[in-house]
Amino acid sequence: MQQTIELASNERYLEIVSIIKEVCEDNLNKDYLFLAENLCKELFKAQIDALNKGKANSWACGIVHAIGLQNNLFSNKSNVRIKAQDFYKLFNVSSSTGLSKSKEVRSHVDMEEDKWLIGNINEDIDKSTSEEVMDNNEAIDDEVAVETIETIDDKVVNEVKEENNLVIEVDEDLKEANKIVKRALKEKNYNKKVKIAKEALRKSNKCAEAYIILSNDKALKNEDKIELLNKAASFTEEVIGKENITKLKSKDLNLDIVKAYIKVKYEVAKLLWSNNERDKAISELKLILKIDEKDELVVRGTLLTWLIIEDRDEEALELISKYSSDNLIDIRFSKVLLLFKSNNLQDAERALRIANAYNENVINYIIKLNRLPKDINEIKGNSKEEVAIRYYEKSKEAWDNINGVVGFIKDSRSRL
Repeated sequence: MQQTIELASNERYLEIVSIIKEVCEDNLNKDYLFLAENLCKELFKAQIDALNKGKANSWACGIVHAIGLQNNLFSNKSNVRIKAQDFYKLFNVSSSTGLSKSKEVRSHVDMEEDKWLIGNINEDIDKSTSEEVMDNNEAIDDEVAVETIETIDDKVVNEVKEENNLVIEVDEDLKEANKIVKRALKEKNYNKKVKIAKEALRKSNKCAEAYIILSNDKALKNEDKIELLNKAASFTEEVIGKENITKLKSKDLNLDIVKAYIKVKYEVAKLLWSNNERDKAISELKLILKIDEKDELVVRGTLLTWLIIEDRDEEALELISKYSSDNLIDIRFSKVLLLFKSNNLQDAERALRIANAYNENVINYIIKLNRLPKDINEIKGNSKEEVAIRYYEKSKEAWDNINGVVGFIKDSRSRL
């Protein structure tokens, strides 16, 4: 288990895996991704020095190529059709480089083992899953192990902590109001949303989601929106118990009242930021992460960007360290910013390579090749382009304010 944790924070490993993931997801399939990731893990667990030398995309190509050879990827027997010459282009390497790295990979690992065959994947998944659960059960008293098992099986953690869970009593009127407001959330027309939200508030003035809907009125000033949301937060704290807010357990986070409270605090934070009350905005997001460390609402990316803009770099580094294995592009690109600010240019370029492997569209906005659309609110999908737009829109100030970083990105781009 210790080895798994170490891999999760190994930058070189993450760099290679990120490239494997992108190529397999876009051009092969989940079976190749599963086997290639496992092969990459095995190579790193063997602590092969050569993995830290050369370009990450070359190693990624060699690893996937080794899996491909074992599974007849380049023959008519394969369900996945791809020509060898096109395969190397996916990794932006020459055929000689790809073949060389594939040969080196196969020299370190016995590729004749059945576990590298696609037909045996289900058996391997069952085995690895049971072993992972066994490892975590043996380390249940260890703090890190408890956090790890929580991501694998919330049920186990909840059973361990059950006796410490708080009892939050929601009265019948509020339950009914929450049912009503759920109808509003399904409506596309804002006026209809407002009508249903007001109906919910007549049933119970503690319905937080209803206040969120009312606060979305574009005619309201930010101060009025914040007042509405603070009213929602106050009523919600009354239900949960203000003294209990930071004592909530994972089981409690599934309650509608708690989800609504976290959502309200996020909306307040965004309004405070736009009002230039930045310290208060940051405090609101820190409270959310204190309540929900797993961060189901994904506020950590926004918080990280705000910390960098406000030159609170030590706090930003602590946040990155906490979510070191996170694939969120906010974390990946913010790390580039921080490394550049500290003049660690070599590490910054490596971090950029990793970030770019997760989403290659972001750089085009940073170096002004692409412009943000006029109405960001219309960007609601999760394509790489849309994710890049949303990320750059909220982090633009950070990129624009750090002298020389755009030039650094332009210069590094040719080597990615």
